Amino acid sequence: MNLNRYLLLVIFGLPISFVDFWSRRIPNQLVALLAIGGLLSYLAEPSAFLPAVICSILFAVILIPISLLRSGGLGAGDIKLIIVLALILGRGAHILTALMVASLLGLVHIAAVAIFTRRVSRSIAFGPWLIVGALAAIH
Repeated sequence: MNLNRYLLLVIFGLPISFVDFWSRRIPNQLVALLAIGGLLSYLAEPSAFLPAVICSILFAVILIPISLLRSGGLGAGDIKLIIVLALILGRGAHILTALMVASLLGLVHIAAVAIFTRRVSRSIAFGPWLIVGALAAIH
């Protein structure tokens, strides 16, 4: 496990999660700081930098058009966070694992809200689940 990246996700992921949960917004400043920290984490492991950047670019190329074509669903903050998480996790398999964990937790969240409030939520704060998924997938 890369302790630097794990701590980076905890330090910036907690405030990102709280803000997204309460306001349904992911602050650009925190995502930018997370991205800078992610880039700096590759100073200790420069050979992993290029694959991580390629992975991040691939997720940007896939997710941005999907977001533009479909209103609702993932918001711009979620997409920016996923792109930065792809940079930090560094490998496609790790970010896919993080996305699967986040999606499952998001579904549990929707089900719990439906059970307790007797109405189905049309949207959730997905940032906290993305952070938990990334923490689960980091190596």
